Amino acid sequence: MKKLTILLTSLLILSGCGKNASANISFANDELLTVGNTKITKGEIYQTLKNSGSSFYIIEEATDYFIEKEITNNDALMEKALGELENIKKLYGDNFSSIISSYGYASEEEFVKNTILQQLQVQELNNVYLNENLQTYLDSYLPKKAQIMTFDNLDTAQNAYVALTEGKDFKEIASQMNSSSNPDELIYTSKSLLASPIKFYLDKAETVGLSEVLIDAENTKYYLVNITSVDPTTYKDEFIESIAHDQEVVQSALSYYFKKYNFTLYDIDIYQQFKESYPTYLNQKEINNKKVNQ
Repeated sequence: MKKLTILLTSLLILSGCGKNASANISFANDELLTVGNTKITKGEIYQTLKNSGSSFYIIEEATDYFIEKEITNNDALMEKALGELENIKKLYGDNFSSIISSYGYASEEEFVKNTILQQLQVQELNNVYLNENLQTYLDSYLPKKAQIMTFDNLDTAQNAYVALTEGKDFKEIASQMNSSSNPDELIYTSKSLLASPIKFYLDKAETVGLSEVLIDAENTKYYLVNITSVDPTTYKDEFIESIAHDQEVVQSALSYYFKKYNFTLYDIDIYQQFKESYPTYLNQKEINNKKVNQ
């Protein structure tokens, strides 16, 4: 039923337009389907979609269109999806089939196509956008690779600092001195949730190296930061993967594709609904009661 609704939306909303700002549906009295003794026409479906909030369905259908136009490695994505399917099946065991059935999926293939593969395709769509706009995000996010230690005691932090300046391994010292931070080499950005002293140090740093002991405003936490790379070209793919799910990126990517493919709405009611919910996705001039200005 979900696929039917989306299909009807794409046929009746995206392609339907008339001479004025209320899109006219050709052959509105034609029957589309019958439920019991009730016959449903094209006009009734269209009006129901308008009244029930069609923006969600428009975005779903538009996203499918963007995927079709932009994604070229679907075979590789399907292979990855099937690998993830096996992990899910191991997790749920014998209950897997009944679980996906309860959600309305008739087969494993349908489940994979409409969940796992679709998620991977959307992620890849974001990756394509980020690659095409990489410098903008490098300038905004200021990504750096670094390791971090956190201590509750100043003496411990200072001892760790001395050990590191003597060439000791960062992760070993973090373990020996019970640092409460993950000492792995990770990508941190200007939008990472970090303590203020760490965030300030990372944002300002331009070279690799070990910080001195950083102290928070309350003088209760003490940090060491070891920056291992400030050249994002060496970890571009990792950086893209790390921010591809950020809500800001997802919304910006959709806005980018809506603009790229000249997305236009022709019905004033649907336009107003969409404008209220997703104003940044619209790239057309204001629609009025007489015409659509493009």
